[in-house]
Amino acid sequence: MNTDLPDIIGSTYGTATKTTSMLTGLTTNAIYKQDDMEMNRVNEIINSMTKAQASKQSENNTMSKRRLIQVFIVDPNEQVPLTDAILYQGEVHLTDLTDEELFFEIPVKELLAAHNEKREKIVDKKIKERTEYLEPAKIRNLKMSVVTLADF
Repeated sequence: MNTDLPDIIGSTYGTATKTTSMLTGLTTNAIYKQDDMEMNRVNEIINSMTKAQASKQSENNTMSKRRLIQVFIVDPNEQVPLTDAILYQGEVHLTDLTDEELFFEIPVKELLAAHNEKREKIVDKKIKERTEYLEPAKIRNLKMSVVTLADF
């Protein structure tokens, strides 16, 4: 993996359905052979549904799809004040680019240079003996989050 890229995190705004199995009230004394067969069948159904959902997700990930997104790039260092932690907050827009392609559409080098000017003036609180400032951040230290508001 290329170490010069930030951690790219994808997230989805909204709700998602999950397949769960809720079996209650069964004790070991009450389970018979027929119940075992039914339990096996339930497990098979759940496994097939999970596999179908996973294949659908992988198919969606490989296909180019349109989505409404917003991109954020943040310096996750706890010593950076919250007001200076966000390097980039993109506008909500419609795209068919992947998360990695979106990264290359953003002028990260310029954003990082401006951020490092601020960062070099922040006192490193971990060093108590003397006054020392934070080191400049590198692209790999940043976190990029792509929030998907809607898929089309």
